[in-house]
Formats: sequence, C-alpha cells, structure tokens
Amino acid sequence: MYRNMFTTTLNYTATNDIINQIIEQKGRDAILRPANIASLRQVGIAVNANNNITKWWSSNINLNTFYNRYKGLVNNDAVDLSATSMILMVTQQFKVSKTMTAEVSGRYRSRWLEGIVEAQPIAFVWAGLSKQVMKKQGTVRLTVRDIFHSQILKVNGRYSNVDFNLREVNDTRMVVLGFSYRFGKGKKVAPVKRSAGSANDEEGRIEQ
Repeated sequence: MYRNMFTTTLNYTATNDIINQIIEQKGRDAILRPANIASLRQVGIAVNANNNITKWWSSNINLNTFYNRYKGLVNNDAVDLSATSMILMVTQQFKVSKTMTAEVSGRYRSRWLEGIVEAQPIAFVWAGLSKQVMKKQGTVRLTVRDIFHSQILKVNGRYSNVDFNLREVNDTRMVVLGFSYRFGKGKKVAPVKRSAGSANDEEGRIEQ
C-alpha cells in the first residue's frame, strides 16, 4: 500500500480436479454434465487506486490482470488451454450538494477462460443518484443499470469432438428506484452483572 491511495496485490493459485460443466457429443445427442476436467494454475496482479481528486469528486479504479492455464482430460482427450485476462472497474462519485451525490461506474472484462470454454470481452456502464431526505434519516436512490444494454455474454468451446457457440442476452438494462430509512439508535441498556459466586450457588442447588 502506498499513501493509502494505491494498493497492489500479487496472487498465485493452484487447484486440482476442477469440477465444471462439459458437453459430450454422442451421435446427434449433446449431453451436459459436471466432470473433474483439469487442473488450474493462475498468477495475477491487482492494482487499486482510490483518490479524492477534489472536495466534490472521488475516484476509484481497480485493475486486475491474471493468467489462467487449464490442463487435463475431457472426454478422454487431452486439453491444454491458457489465456491472459483483464478486469477493469472504474467508479466516479460526485457530491452535487450537501444532500445529493451522483455516481458513474463502468466495468470491462477482456477475453477469459471459464473452465474449458472461452468467453468474449464484455463491458457495461451504470449510473445513479442518491439524495438524503427527512432530516437525513431517509435516502432515495435512483439507479440506471447497463445503460447501453451491452452486457451480452458470448462463449465458445472447442475440445474433443465438440464445437459450439453460445450467445446469451438478458434484460439487464433497467431503472431501479429505492428508498431506505435509518431509525434512531435508541437508548443503550447496561448489561446485567452476575458474580461467579451466585452462579456457583445456583449450580449447587440444582445438584442437590
């Protein structure tokens, strides 16, 4: 960590007998089943930058880069797949007034391996407004998720005698309006003190 602004993390992971969904092709039939497919070796570095640019603007940027290698047997055929991937998260917060804040965030993920299938790059953006009301006891939040409706998953797999492509489109673009209320803390109640002697006396009476 450097000046409470930059944090760097290194990691290495070794996992054996990873369980993942695989497709078996038997004639014209495709069977989806879980299997211990491979071992995984991963090495990566993550850097997080958190900075107050001005009194009203704060920034958080997180970059995670990692290398994955899957090696094993699938449908009795050897597989050896590897990829270097990156995940970038950017969040910008703005203080509009004493009771209102705005936020814009984005996420980008490059091509990556999910087990023995390859996922294509994906990116999306969301934004929101937050306002304190009712003497700052309540908060109203308005959030727009996946503004450009770009959160579309595309994966493909090529191993053994299997060759497939998948495109998944969900209703990820939406507007969410929420309200939360913070109740008072209430009065603190002092804990009841019990002496060890009185507890021992009670145990003695039960035994008798």
